[in-house]
Amino acid sequence: MKKRFILLLAVLFLAAAAILAGCGAKDAGESPLIGNQLIEDFATKTIHGEAVTMTELFEGYDVIMLNVWGTFCGPCVQEMPHLGEIAREYADKKVLLVGVVSDISDASGVITADYLLQDALDIVETTGADYAHLLPCEGLMPLLYQVPALPTTVFLNAGGYQLGSAQVGALDKAGWTGLLDAILEQLKDEA
Repeated sequence: MKKRFILLLAVLFLAAAAILAGCGAKDAGESPLIGNQLIEDFATKTIHGEAVTMTELFEGYDVIMLNVWGTFCGPCVQEMPHLGEIAREYADKKVLLVGVVSDISDASGVITADYLLQDALDIVETTGADYAHLLPCEGLMPLLYQVPALPTTVFLNAGGYQLGSAQVGALDKAGWTGLLDAILEQLKDEA
């Protein structure tokens, strides 16, 4: 099990390095802000057991802030109160915040340990991070394999294409609002 975990981390690191180095082609004529498609339509469940698809969840939003976190990750939990505030404050700006809890299920969405699910539910309640938190699923795995560390946040459009750069590591509220405001301003300028 430990060898599999180390191998998975190595694959994640190499994939992230390739993405961060700019590997992969953009479609001709696209905006410099819009990058590669990181995820395609997926179907999964929230930590509350609600079935969701990417299309349903992302519809009507210009920017999706996808935050990958783990129940064991102190910096992840520390930034969640800020993320909860941002989710509420930016909803009217067509920004959707979504969490992906990386350590409570396997790639098919099967809960690996009930206590981890309970930990995630407790963390969300305690921190006020009352936005959707998803279980990993096969459709999210291409993105999750690129995550070099937790927390990692990527910004997407409703089609699953990356906007700007990924943020590896936690930020405070001012840091997050600065990034979001810059992305929103760039989208506005390119419209």
